[in-house]
Amino acid sequence: MASGHVKVPHQQAEHMAAPTSTASTSNKSLANREPSTHGYYLIWFVRGRWSGGPELLTEFPSLEAWETRVDDIGHGTPTEMTAAEALDVARAAEPAPPLADPTDPQSLAGRRVAVVPDVDGGDPEVTGLVHGCDRESIAIRHENPRIGHVSVHFPRVGYRVTLVEDT
Repeated sequence: MASGHVKVPHQQAEHMAAPTSTASTSNKSLANREPSTHGYYLIWFVRGRWSGGPELLTEFPSLEAWETRVDDIGHGTPTEMTAAEALDVARAAEPAPPLADPTDPQSLAGRRVAVVPDVDGGDPEVTGLVHGCDRESIAIRHENPRIGHVSVHFPRVGYRVTLVEDT
């Protein structure tokens, strides 16, 4: 049982370290890339919630250096607001211009899709037009009855993206 607990953090750390270790490969799209800041929580979790985490992470000095750079960014200055105020902010905001990866093999930009977690946790599909995508994330423009158009962002890993036929 204990080996199962060790395997998962090792797999996560290796996955997170991969982008920094591929700079010398022939795949130019990954050259000199940093792991996405979206993955920072994995390193935070491994370091802070697993007793073997700090020791494990010492095996990945590039990952630890990246962790320090992300940590140095800080957490900003939160502003207290009610749920109604947050909805007002979202309603007044306009999503950024669409972004598309020209190397996207699925050519998803502008297409209607449904996004749902890979695991069956009872989460509903979120549907809309692809507003932006790259190899790590996808954003869809979603119409919400309370706040209008919003751009909802999902990581590509752990989510299923399905084309939706126009009716």
